[in-house]
Amino acid sequence: MAYFKSLPSYMCNSYQVRTDDDGPYGNDETRCFLLTTFSYLTKTTMACVVCRMDMLVYDKYPLINGTFFLSSESYDGCAIELSKQQQQQYLNAVCIGCMNAKTRKIVCKFCRKEWKGNSLVIGSMYNYDIFGAMSCCSQRFNCRKCGNPTRDFPPKDGRFFCFSDCTKMATCGRCGLEAQHSIKPLAAVFDDVIVNNNNNNDNNKNNNNNNNLENNSAVGCKSESKNESKREDD
Repeated sequence: MAYFKSLPSYMCNSYQVRTDDDGPYGNDETRCFLLTTFSYLTKTTMACVVCRMDMLVYDKYPLINGTFFLSSESYDGCAIELSKQQQQQYLNAVCIGCMNAKTRKIVCKFCRKEWKGNSLVIGSMYNYDIFGAMSCCSQRFNCRKCGNPTRDFPPKDGRFFCFSDCTKMATCGRCGLEAQHSIKPLAAVFDDVIVNNNNNNDNNKNNNNNNNLENNSAVGCKSESKNESKREDD
């Protein structure tokens, strides 16, 4: 867990890094759900949707060197398709480096505001889309189909705009499409910026096949056997 060692000291606490509960081992719905899913699929890694780095999945908290999240959008070819609460959803993940803009950072195409995931809990799972829920401008809510505005941002009534508002279903007044319009492919709303940082040399060695967001494809899903043979050669 080299990434955890690189975290600033103020982030190394149980509020920002998910740790094991005091209760009996396995008495946790999130962990059981994830471990059962990966066991069924015989997978041990998950790719970051931003930089495409493969992350090992652990059987104890923190479960991953980043965070999992559920979404109606499959952000890359390695997202895991599943059914949860009778809805078709996808399990995605973002690594610590991209959450803290150390590996890559993504900025909104419209307002140029940087997306930051440093407030998210590391090593756990969110039951909502972390990109759609952290929308930064009104263009993020334009219709997925025709681009027509679907809601005011911020709301005209002046109330607080919480994350659940961002991911609510809405009907487009022009084309009639009902969808979570703030949830779109990353390439449609973000520009990808590679961060040149000497602290990321180890990550770059393990991530030679990074693609930009517009070229995301299933090629990022590399077999673990190749990674193991590379380690043996080293």
